Amino acid sequence: MMLHFLGFSVAFLGLLGQGSAATNTTTQQCCAMLNANSYTVLSSNAPTFEFERTDYWSTTTWLEPTCIYMPKTTEEVSKAVALFAEHGCRFAIKGGGHSTIPGAANIDNGVTMVLKQLNDTEVNLDEHWIRVGTGNVFAEVYRELDPHGQVAVVGRLKPVGFGLAVAAGVSYLSNSQGWAIDNVLSYEVVLANGTVVEANATNNADLHWALKGGNNNFGVVTHMKLATYDTKGVYGGDLTYPESSLDQLVSANYDYIVRQSVEDPLTHSIPTIGYNATSDSASAFVTLVYNDRVNSTPAIFQPWLDTPHDSNAMRLRDTYGSLVEEVRDSTGDGNVNLSKTPGSHSMASIELRTFTIYPDEDLILDFWHTYHDWMRNWSHINGLYGFNQFWALTPRTRAEANEKGGNALGLDSAGDKPLAIILFNISFHKLEDADAVLPAFNDLVKSCIEKAKERGKFHPYIMLTLAGWDQEVLASYGEENVAKLKQIASAYDPDAVFQNLVPGGQKLPA
Repeated sequence: MMLHFLGFSVAFLGLLGQGSAATNTTTQQCCAMLNANSYTVLSSNAPTFEFERTDYWSTTTWLEPTCIYMPKTTEEVSKAVALFAEHGCRFAIKGGGHSTIPGAANIDNGVTMVLKQLNDTEVNLDEHWIRVGTGNVFAEVYRELDPHGQVAVVGRLKPVGFGLAVAAGVSYLSNSQGWAIDNVLSYEVVLANGTVVEANATNNADLHWALKGGNNNFGVVTHMKLATYDTKGVYGGDLTYPESSLDQLVSANYDYIVRQSVEDPLTHSIPTIGYNATSDSASAFVTLVYNDRVNSTPAIFQPWLDTPHDSNAMRLRDTYGSLVEEVRDSTGDGNVNLSKTPGSHSMASIELRTFTIYPDEDLILDFWHTYHDWMRNWSHINGLYGFNQFWALTPRTRAEANEKGGNALGLDSAGDKPLAIILFNISFHKLEDADAVLPAFNDLVKSCIEKAKERGKFHPYIMLTLAGWDQEVLASYGEENVAKLKQIASAYDPDAVFQNLVPGGQKLPA
């Protein structure tokens, strides 16, 4: 499937590197060689090919691979990567398929390597870790650890996969323990020549650091060992708010970013303010979490309760899995739920954009009003739904990263000041509407970034898991970190296989 997003069309072709006939012939040969080795290879006429090709969160990522390869073991990944490197086969790597970026986990005229059969787990309760195959989704991690009273710092939605843990990774526990990348004790990585290495604090420590934010630029991560933490329960749930409360809700959210989250590291918040064009209505839901066993809402959350709301589902839960289950029931896969065919996720076309600011209440309120007005102007688009989120990025979260070996994100420049991650999301039913909607959406977000710069509130960091396809994420980590990432990539991938043969996702700057 070719994507033609108006002025984006040419850029998309360059981004995805649409293969020539010669490239496609090479890819067909690679598919044939994989098949000859009795590996699980789906050709385009296989009964399950269409399901796997479209089993993604957003229709923007439905591409046309020559074949789909589904390895069962690290050894099978190793042999395939070595084969691809030797024969110049372009490929993509798919974990949970939750990116909206075309080519991040799928490919035209190449091999899509789907890791879902790497779904083993191993738990060590005494040493506080869980080892997971990267074909798992986070539901499995919660399911494994809940009976033992432990929890890992992983994503907040059940169907999301482990690409998050080479990007950033916001968790319910991030305010006290850092992001997901900061809690990966070890990565098992298949390098470009097929060699399998462990990257941790003592072995290949430079690669360990690089993978904490460096995405798919260094190898195929097949397993991760994650730190786990004891838990006696968690208090939390969703609150819903009517349109009349939204300005006050923005104030409560601002207070959370600059005060609540800073004063109490056990807090967590996921605020979502959305607009539904079908009903021409705005509303909000907020997931509030307190990472301890308490029987009533902690006083630190009072501003949220003081804001008039329609419902409050916060309560004590024995496990994080029950919380995640309820969040899934109320939000789906993180987007408006539509038909589940032909893939298993929503058939919505979804686009994300993000940037970072030093928090300012008037600015955040301005962002929401600007976005609301923009969406109402585009309400004629079939199925249009959009939401705006403001996430706290506390000094404590960043300090945890440094205490656990550091990461590649380049956030030290903020010092001891809190930051706010700003997210804009839109979805709509018909992919053909992207030609009109996406350039305008991009312009909207750019205008908000300019406002932040004009007020001296802009911070350059771009969160990888929330970024749009053309946002320069790795460059936002800063020149020093980019230079270090390039040096590490040259050491572990001297032929630049993961730059040239894996064209999708966020790549190292040229």
